[in-house]
Amino acid sequence: MIRERKRARARARVHWFFFGHGPVHELIYRSFARGLVEFGYMAPRAVMYFLLTVVGVACVPYSPQVSSTHFVKDPSEISVYGLIYSRPTDDVAILSPLLEQSEASGGSCFDSKGETLFVANAQGIAMSVQLQSGKVKWRYQHVDPFTMPPVFLPKEAVFGSKADVVVFGSQNGELLAFDAATGARVWEYDLGGELRESPILARHRLIVANSRNQVLALDPVSGKFLWQHSHETPAKMTILGHSGVLFANGKIFVGFSDGLVTALEVEDGSVKWSRPLTLSAATFGDTDTTPALFGDKIFVASFSDGLFALEAATGNVSWQRPVDSVTRLLVHKSFLYMANHKELDAVDAQSGRMVWRFNYPSAMVTRPVVYGGYVVFGARPGGLYVLDVASGRLIQRFHPGGIVGELTFYKGLLAFLSEGSNVYALKYGAKTGALLAAEHRFEGL
Repeated sequence: MIRERKRARARARVHWFFFGHGPVHELIYRSFARGLVEFGYMAPRAVMYFLLTVVGVACVPYSPQVSSTHFVKDPSEISVYGLIYSRPTDDVAILSPLLEQSEASGGSCFDSKGETLFVANAQGIAMSVQLQSGKVKWRYQHVDPFTMPPVFLPKEAVFGSKADVVVFGSQNGELLAFDAATGARVWEYDLGGELRESPILARHRLIVANSRNQVLALDPVSGKFLWQHSHETPAKMTILGHSGVLFANGKIFVGFSDGLVTALEVEDGSVKWSRPLTLSAATFGDTDTTPALFGDKIFVASFSDGLFALEAATGNVSWQRPVDSVTRLLVHKSFLYMANHKELDAVDAQSGRMVWRFNYPSAMVTRPVVYGGYVVFGARPGGLYVLDVASGRLIQRFHPGGIVGELTFYKGLLAFLSEGSNVYALKYGAKTGALLAAEHRFEGL
């Protein structure tokens, strides 16, 4: 009996080490990673770090974190999303747990067929990966970090374009366009402000916003400047990040760091209407959420004053909900999904009535994705969450480390970048083998 108890505790400790997550695990993983780093340079120090890892696992009491999930006996039974591809995006992947990264660290996007994945990371690396073979088709090293998820522009969607183009954005405000097939530089434009949200195509114009409260329109073929709308940046402290742009009903909708929401004419950038959302004297009045469209309304959120439903034609307020610190919005069918640093809410888009709420440990989160009856979002820290769309019940977790940038999605394919500068591609309905699942710490119900 005593021997069986010891075996059970040993199995539990191994299970806790590989599948657990939290501050203790982070310290242990960092000790192990530092040991690997030192191994080739100074053996005694490497031994010291490996001993710290062993001591950490042996001495910390086994106490799995309370969660609404449990571990499946056979991880290969997980069938919501299965891992089909992963690889490091830089040459110093083993160092990544020890490196400080910016709050936004690039991201990824698919081509129009879902065959090629384009990736940008915080080390300034841009690359094109063929998913079926795993081959890197081309790679580019920039002098500054990439902080914006890239965007793919198919030639069929861009008047006058002779080739598919992929556009990357850097921390210093440069937009760089590359031939998607060859990696040859097509054009570049310096916007002068950090880029965190991807540009969009609107009536043969590439529309992009930056951290300096500017919205610009460029020619997507040549990168030539077309027009610019600038808004004064407030002198007080603001939240890190900025709104992306929405194109709907012939207008560009965007939020600014002083709480203003503006509708611009797509042809010349002239102002159609502006609406202040922050009516209080709150310190952080930013409107950094990218607006979302539902019928004749747009949804936007002030960091301090909550969620607003505005008439798209006039900017008049239809209704408002006092929800703190909303950073991400998504409309899918008749539901609005909104996330902040601790919870994801599903709201009836017509009335504003809350349908369900899912809570998670404090984290920066990605914009949700809805597919096949599931809501998926990434967190940093926290990994990937898969929820039932009707109830908000947690169905699956994936722990590759914190997820940076945004999730990118194409017909059941899901890709993202981890803070360890690894890129992952998952497929809806795919099976994940037991060994692979254990390596990447899957959970499921």
